[in-house]
Amino acid sequence: MGIQYKRILLKVSGEALSGPKGTGFDEETIASIC
Repeated sequence: MGIQYKRILLKVSGEALSGPKGTGFDEETIASIC
């Protein structure tokens, strides 16, 4: 039987959350990840 995880931790860089603007946080990008 394999290991079953209840939770995972995903580390995402601020650059990945900036979206097409390149600065700050882009709400649509964050919503698509969560």
